[in-house]
Amino acid sequence: MPHRPSALTLLAAAALAAGCDVQSSDAGSRPAQTAQGAGGEVDRSWTAPTLAAVAGVPAAELTTALTSRLGAARPDGLSAGQWRRVNALYQRFGSTTLWMDEDGPDRARATALLRALVDADQDALQLNEYPLPALAAALGALKQGRPTAQQLADADVLMTSAFTALAEDLVTGQLDPSAVTEDWHIRTEEKAIDTALVRALQEPATDQALDRLRPADPDYAALRQALVRYRQVSAAGAWPTVPSGRALKPGEPDAAARLQALRARLTAEGFLDGDSAGANAPRTGDTAVAASAQVGS
Repeated sequence: MPHRPSALTLLAAAALAAGCDVQSSDAGSRPAQTAQGAGGEVDRSWTAPTLAAVAGVPAAELTTALTSRLGAARPDGLSAGQWRRVNALYQRFGSTTLWMDEDGPDRARATALLRALVDADQDALQLNEYPLPALAAALGALKQGRPTAQQLADADVLMTSAFTALAEDLVTGQLDPSAVTEDWHIRTEEKAIDTALVRALQEPATDQALDRLRPADPDYAALRQALVRYRQVSAAGAWPTVPSGRALKPGEPDAAARLQALRARLTAEGFLDGDSAGANAPRTGDTAVAASAQVGS
């Protein structure tokens, strides 16, 4: 089977093709950002541009190419509902380009979108669910001489597709809760998603707009931080393993290696402080270790 490049590699290729400088931010390190105008209201100042031509391609030709592309098959990874929303966005903004300026891809907007896609990994979203291979190829094609109307349309529609899929996932999540357990009945109003997409696209800073679609609950921020920690544990070789044996009870002796491994494991998980896992730790199951083992089980 041929090697498939990772999603982050594809995003890097897409950023290079679009002339963007994309770097991931640490989860939780970036403060909440707002784009505000007078009176503290969000400044939704972006509107679809009125262009005579894009990279030498007349606007009328580009509009025809966009209509043709939107009438064709949806990109890989997009659901039928997401593809419907992509089409609705173009209708909402006059069936014109959403990501281009007179020279080609709008560098600021493309950079913001790609940065948001990179940061989506910090929400445990599966980046391979987005049309990244096609997006990287489409943006790269624009650098191979003068682009055609169809090439411009492909790149524009793929950026809108990635934007739509990511925005929807930030609002609703990638996994249907009912697929985990029938006890979870969480429904999101379709109109709420459509409204969120339009508002996010209207904001001048696309990455900040997408950032605000994340749940604002502190518990969600804590989950993102925990994801960073568990990935660091995994990268360091995963949890310390404890040799198998009988259940440990307070005051009972056991092999020193097994007790030491248990203390190391509980310390790594945050149930014990570092002093409890030292080389001179007792050879019996003390109350703190046993209680922590019950908590961590």
